[in-house]
Formats: sequence, structure tokens, C-alpha cells
Amino acid sequence: MAGRNAVEYAARRACIPWMPCRTRAKLRIFQPLGIALALVAALVATACRAATIDVSVDRSGDTMLIEAHARLDADLATSWDVLTDYAHYPAFIPGLRASRVVARQGTSATVEQASDGLWLFAAPMHVVYAVTEAAPSRIDSRIVSGCECTLDSRYSLTHAGDAVTLAYAGRLTLKGGLFAPVERAAAGRAVVREFRALAEEIERRARLE
Repeated sequence: MAGRNAVEYAARRACIPWMPCRTRAKLRIFQPLGIALALVAALVATACRAATIDVSVDRSGDTMLIEAHARLDADLATSWDVLTDYAHYPAFIPGLRASRVVARQGTSATVEQASDGLWLFAAPMHVVYAVTEAAPSRIDSRIVSGCECTLDSRYSLTHAGDAVTLAYAGRLTLKGGLFAPVERAAAGRAVVREFRALAEEIERRARLE
């Protein structure tokens, strides 16, 4: 119970200095996750500059289930353009050094990305994703190489009056090991950081329209 209390306290109190504390994050912790997952809570309980982001994190064995939602002041077309602008991801996603489409066939694409290292104890990573697009409302992706893990993700867009709801659902599994809890927490934190960056970029571009 002490571990769960630590996570819940971090979710209520955490604030990273370079992020304004306006976002509320709802963490539904269904199992005591311990100190490692408190790292994720500390991130997701902080602010996105304009949007309110709701995040839930659950764990089942070696698997983390992550969901995030944000209501954005943007139109559907702009939101879709940002989500599928893979080549420009490094311009606004922290830690991402390169991103490019290496193959495309119809609504399917292969995207290669290089990062500064998503895990706390890892060298820079080169990961390849298989991406399936269902314009203008859904993108499904999964890691196919470059990581000793599985990550299946879905981004979805829903028109909501004068706004758009951006949603994320991801299932992340890492191999067990001495540092697995810390690596799992760091990986989850990177997923949420990407969601926040995409939400901010969507609203930024919408303001320019």
C-alpha cells in the first residue's frame, strides 16, 4: 500500500520546472506499481501548455497499459496532418533525433526513428514501426525491430464541436530483468511525453491556420 500511496502522491503533487502545472492527470492505478511507476506518475501529472491531458496507467505482469486523452483547440485536418508528419517529429518531440518513412504502400508505412535513448540505461535507439493509417481518424503502429520489447499503439481523432479529441491507447511489454521496472517506467514516460508533444504541436499549428 505504501508504494501505491507514493504513486498517488506523485500524481497529485508532481511538477517539472519547465512545464506549467495546468494539466490534471487522472491515474487509475489498479495494482501497487512501486517506486518505478512513480516516475511515470511524476511526468503525466504535469502540464501540457494548452491542453488538458488525462492519463491512465495500468500494469499486468511485465505489461503496461497506457491510455491518454486530450481535448484540443484544433480542426480534424490539422490534427491529422501533424500525426502523419513523421519526418518532422524530431522538431517537436523531445529526445527524438530522426524520423523518416522508409517504405509506403497504400495506407501502410514503415517508419524508422532514432532517439537519444528511451530507457534510462540504454544507448541511442533505432526503432522501426509498422504503421497503418485510417484517415482521418486513426493510426495503428507496432514496433517490428530495434527494441527488445513490444509496443502496440493506437492514436485516434474524434471531432467534438469546435475541438478535436486526441486519444492514445498503448500496450508496452518489456523483457524481465534486474532493471526491468525502471526501464518500464522510463519507457512509459517516453510514450506520454510523445503524446504531450503531439498535442502541443497540433494546437500550435491550428493557431497558425
